[in-house]
Amino acid sequence: MRVLLVATNRERSPYPVAPLGALCVVAAGRAAGHEIDFLDLGLEASPHKTLRKALRKDQYQAVAFGIRNLDNCWAFAPRLYFDEVRLLAETVRASFKGPLILGGTGFSVAPQGWMQRLQADCGVVGEGERAFVEVLDRLQAGRPVDGIAGVITTHKNGSTVGELSSPVIAQLSELPCPAHELCAYPRYLRRGGFVGVQTKRGCPLGCVYCIYPQLEGRRYRLRPPEAIVEEVEKVAARLKRGHFFFVDSVFNDPKGHALAVCAALARRRVKVSWTAFCNPLGFDAEMARAMAHAGC
Repeated sequence: MRVLLVATNRERSPYPVAPLGALCVVAAGRAAGHEIDFLDLGLEASPHKTLRKALRKDQYQAVAFGIRNLDNCWAFAPRLYFDEVRLLAETVRASFKGPLILGGTGFSVAPQGWMQRLQADCGVVGEGERAFVEVLDRLQAGRPVDGIAGVITTHKNGSTVGELSSPVIAQLSELPCPAHELCAYPRYLRRGGFVGVQTKRGCPLGCVYCIYPQLEGRRYRLRPPEAIVEEVEKVAARLKRGHFFFVDSVFNDPKGHALAVCAALARRRVKVSWTAFCNPLGFDAEMARAMAHAGC
């Protein structure tokens, strides 16, 4: 199926964030045999003009939006992103008659509201690599997408139905590497951004401000350290430089996995710099030495 997947996040403060989640979904869709073009509007000066141009370029059968955030998470100067995404949806509707599919972390926090206000055809809640592919498979076969776990659909009367979470993917090693080659990382790096890499998903902690457990589950699902390092090496070789960020909710928990990732980076002598979020509880001299030795 011919699809245009659009990364809609345009927030650049305190730094622009490259669309890792969308790149994961693009890779999964392509691995399943679908033709997916990727459009990142994060650093575009004229996003609507860019979007219209992309829609004119090809005869797409579906358009998908990756919605990263609801707002800027800053109590002193709150800013909602809904209107920005709504206007992008209107741009799509003005020149495209096929299905509009929503997904991403920001969508998954409040899927019913996004569906109703953007009048989307369906939305993927939670991890999208498998549910999104199943949606495309059914659309291509001319079958209804009702009943897919984690997929919300809109009926002709405007009502929405569907389950509110996709099953978590237990073995992350089964997923293809994110489509990093499609992202203009040099533009992000020049503005203080980074290349995002996951070492795991899920978090058992109960921090009141955080939605990671809601989005990824409360149990850690770990990626093999060697696979993580291979991903870093592959992107670093293409960029010739760059700064990486391990985007886990907490990098140093579980401690053994974090130490194994650091050991793999050090053993392979990967010449990159990186940062991560860490929990001060359990952060000891052993962890600090391992991270520093690995390039943190």
